[in-house]
This record gives sequence, structure tokens and C-alpha cells, in this order.
Amino acid sequence: EIEAATEAPPESENGLGQVGSRAAILGRGHTLMNLGQDDPALQAVEDAIARDPDDAGWHLRKGIVLERLMRWPAALESYDRAILLDEQCAQAYLAKGGILNQQQRYQEALACFERALASRKISNSEF
Repeated sequence: EIEAATEAPPESENGLGQVGSRAAILGRGHTLMNLGQDDPALQAVEDAIARDPDDAGWHLRKGIVLERLMRWPAALESYDRAILLDEQCAQAYLAKGGILNQQQRYQEALACFERALASRKISNSEF
């Protein structure tokens, strides 16, 4: 995957060609988070969003990083944006439900978990 990513043309269809492929950006973000460097990971995701603002996956990943930084309102906004862009994004519903559950907003959390079950579209590629 990394080899294929480095052979990508300078400008890919999703607009991420200048900095690297989606796989490379995901790998960089994942590595930064594993190193405990959540702020640079957030910047990498925000750069990707700037290039491809309608990608629900980038907003989901931004929410994950924001959640690690304990920035709950911003994480919820990112999950909401992911859901707005892809109503079947089960992971965004699950993550949002987790935050709402911690905030003792149980009815809202339950609705998110039920929506995640209904969508049954859980991505295998996450940070």
C-alpha cells in the first residue's frame, strides 16, 4: 500500500496528491497518535479536510483525535459533520454515543447506538 501511495500522480482525484495519498496521511496520523503526538495528528487531519472537506472519514478521524485531546464539544461537532456527510457512518454514531453516554445524556447516546446498529456500516480503517 505504501509503495502504491508513493507512485501516485502529483495531483490525485481526491485533491490529496500534493502532500501524499490517503493511505500515507492515515499512516502518518496513526503513527503520530501512537507516539502521543495528538496535536500534530490533528493538524494532519485538518490539512486533509482542507483539501477534501466532504469526506466523512476525515471528519470521523478528526473527532477521534479531538476526543483523545478531551475536547468533547469539538469532537461531537466532528462526529456530527461525519454523520451529515454520510448518514450510514456507524463509527461516527458509536463515537458520538460514547461521548454522550459519558456526559450522562443517555437518551441521546441510546439513539446514536441504535442508529449505528441500523446502519451496519463500520469502517475497518480508523486511527
